[in-house]
Amino acid sequence: MKISNLKFLPYTNDSQIKSTEMQYRILRLLTFFTESSINALNAYCQHSFTEFDPQVSDNLCQIRAYQFLSDFSKVNYSYYQKRIEVLQKINLRCKKTILQFHNRNNSNLRRQLKYTPQKVMHFVRENELFYLLSAEEFFIVSAYILTKYRAFDNEGIPKGIDYKTLCHNIAIPSVTFASKLTHNLQRIISKNSCKFIYKIARLNAKTTNLSQVLKKLEKVDEIKRHILPSYWATDIIMANLIEHQQDILLFIKLRERCNQSEQSLLLPLRYNKLTQAYELYSQTDQLNYQQPAIVFQSIAVKYQAEDTSTFITRLFTNNIYKLIMLNMAMHPQYPSKTLAQFNDNPLNELIKDIQNRYSESFRNSEQHSIQTHLHYIHQLNAELEQDKKLCIDKGCYIEKPSLFLIKHIYTSTIDELLRNHNNTSLCTTDSVIATMKETA
Repeated sequence: MKISNLKFLPYTNDSQIKSTEMQYRILRLLTFFTESSINALNAYCQHSFTEFDPQVSDNLCQIRAYQFLSDFSKVNYSYYQKRIEVLQKINLRCKKTILQFHNRNNSNLRRQLKYTPQKVMHFVRENELFYLLSAEEFFIVSAYILTKYRAFDNEGIPKGIDYKTLCHNIAIPSVTFASKLTHNLQRIISKNSCKFIYKIARLNAKTTNLSQVLKKLEKVDEIKRHILPSYWATDIIMANLIEHQQDILLFIKLRERCNQSEQSLLLPLRYNKLTQAYELYSQTDQLNYQQPAIVFQSIAVKYQAEDTSTFITRLFTNNIYKLIMLNMAMHPQYPSKTLAQFNDNPLNELIKDIQNRYSESFRNSEQHSIQTHLHYIHQLNAELEQDKKLCIDKGCYIEKPSLFLIKHIYTSTIDELLRNHNNTSLCTTDSVIATMKETA
């Protein structure tokens, strides 16, 4: 499937250009998106994970993390290098067109263009600036832009879009216009994320049924982003990580209860089939520092007089997979004002719909099938409700993060995390035991 570069623009192909100012705006935008495409594909080929953590504001960063984890292993370098060369030529054409536009922008031409409306598609094709991207390329570029222009909170966690910087870089002062651009990209990525999660769920025997349920829970918010409940989307991702024996990384900011000091811990985990649980690697020489993995960045507050080794021991008295799911139960399932009514019980509507179908059905075979499906939905609902309660007791709650509160999920490597976060302690079983002996 091919997608036009005009899809980046907050206009339709038939939108009318009614002024030279609008023509100039379109030229600047086309240049911005073409340059972004070149930079995005270059970063993608170089496996620059930090440049692909898009801010979509749907509480589904875990889907993009797993999507890029999967996609980075299939990069076709020669293909993308050829695509970059094509885009570089188009970028030169964009800049040349803008320069020509400046040079001939005299009063006569301005008067002439002002009263000669033109369709966006016609204008772009006339200047030979039209091109197509594959669906994968379009997703990569959109993700790159929404990563580059993120805003952060005091803890360094992405919280929105930095519209001031974006407006400056596209030379358009309107924040409203910039928000239209980013909302357009967020819609594209959110829809892509839903398709991706359905695909991987279908391919895993353990989540096939869940895929069908999740499709019925997909909702569209006020800016037309496609949103899924984070709890079950995460369950599908975890099932795939376990199925493919993929490591995960816990990056924990460990804080003291009574002061502001904190310590950064990096815990590389592998899945043990025998114990059916994630466990800490025993030695650093077993680690591949360049191997990409999903990172669960979190915070925890130590008990009074608790040292780091004791905290890690306390952490691993729990099943890490279960702790991750408790976190997802605590999160709003639909982080949108217009969808807030579904947060407490996202399955309620579906249960009512199935019950209505059951009451309207007259065939015994059909009733049995519906009843079986309804039982499965009630099971899912019971698991979510149970985990909502457990997350508080276990210390995975925003008001009480005494054990493990996930703040963000993304893809990275041990090497990249250690380089980007100074004074981070890389923990293994041996290092924890050695520290315990020293403090004994």
